[in-house]
Amino acid sequence: MSSFVESNWYVIQVFESHEEEIKNKCLDYISRDILSFAFVPRREKLVKHKKKWVTILETIFPSYIFLETDDIKALYIEIRKISDFKKFIGKDDDFIHPIYEFEKQSLLKYVDEEYIARLSKGLKDGDEIIIIEGPLVDNIGNIKRIDRKKRKAIVEVEIIGQIVEIELGLELITKSDNIED
Repeated sequence: MSSFVESNWYVIQVFESHEEEIKNKCLDYISRDILSFAFVPRREKLVKHKKKWVTILETIFPSYIFLETDDIKALYIEIRKISDFKKFIGKDDDFIHPIYEFEKQSLLKYVDEEYIARLSKGLKDGDEIIIIEGPLVDNIGNIKRIDRKKRKAIVEVEIIGQIVEIELGLELITKSDNIED
């Protein structure tokens, strides 16, 4: 994570599935004096492939890149030179709003230092699921629902003034410690 504690986070919209490519362009072409850091929050997700559960990485917020800066005016000038950049989220007239600190903290409680929400593990005991490991352990109250079949938990976070549901991976383990099919 960046060492610029006082810097703000901003969010830009780009073309979907180009997030990593554009994030890398931003980091390659924009000075660190202007852009402290850029990242695309991702999550580990379980999917069934050939009758086996496999873990994949996917973007939590498709089409969005998070940028950290303490000089938004200079960043705005530089980012407009990047191809596939659509717009800043939270821009009105002549002002670009950063995400609030509580929104930043809300996201940070689910991701690690690589901005990846790792799989949580849940112990299935009959109809009850007890979270035993991962980012959901300390955030049980934020779980809105669990989709056992698709191995995911739905949580709500507030980002840029909007409450959005995000899916986080949830590996289910039976009492006998076998991974459930």
